[in-house]
Amino acid sequence: MLHLRAARAPLLDAAHIVPDRLPEGVPEVRNGLAMCPTHHRAYDQNLLLVTEQHRVEVQRDRLYYAESEATARMLLEFDGREILLSKREHLRPDPEFLRRKLVLAAA
Repeated sequence: MLHLRAARAPLLDAAHIVPDRLPEGVPEVRNGLAMCPTHHRAYDQNLLLVTEQHRVEVQRDRLYYAESEATARMLLEFDGREILLSKREHLRPDPEFLRRKLVLAAA
């Protein structure tokens, strides 16, 4: 396993798809996405989502929550892009968790 670090700090976070505070937010690899800390915070705040087709959707109507205009622009650069998936199926995000996150974000 490759561990990326800069100045002794990891460069990637493990973001829950369905939050672990919910009963269905299980601590499993398939309920997670590897993201940089900025994207992780944006994902937790529903500024960006990942569809069942593994595409990033930036929630433009929520971008006023972004930390800065530069952050909003950076997030928009990923809008519509497909996420990188593991070659190993059992390490990919479970579509059911992705569906559940979309429902939670819409509520």
